Amino acid sequence: MARSKQEQVTAKQQALADLEAARAALAHHGHLVAEEWSPRAVIGRSLEKHRVWWLSGAVVAGIIAIRALRPAVSINNGRDKPVASAKNRALLSFLVGPVMALGRRRLLDQATRIFESYFHQHFSPNASSTKEV
Repeated sequence: MARSKQEQVTAKQQALADLEAARAALAHHGHLVAEEWSPRAVIGRSLEKHRVWWLSGAVVAGIIAIRALRPAVSINNGRDKPVASAKNRALLSFLVGPVMALGRRRLLDQATRIFESYFHQHFSPNASSTKEV
């Protein structure tokens, strides 16, 4: 009898050990599933697979946002048309402003280079005079 009780205890201990191993494996796989199905991973995979759809959706969302930002134009007042065109110009300047800021620095650098080369060619003390009399 003592031997069967001892075998049962070891079988019970083996079952508990197997249960702990299964729990650890389940926790590990649960963590992997949570990482794989996180919103960041799902959106990242979707961006890789459907790049064109995301890009076209972004364009449509941008157009809708611009339409929402523009105030409604009243059709009844014909005299308000210059104001509407001024609002369109303001929106255009709002959108083009950052692009102009990026190009302004490059334009100034190029103008400075051209002016320096012109100045060194015509007003430098070491420049040789090529004028013929």
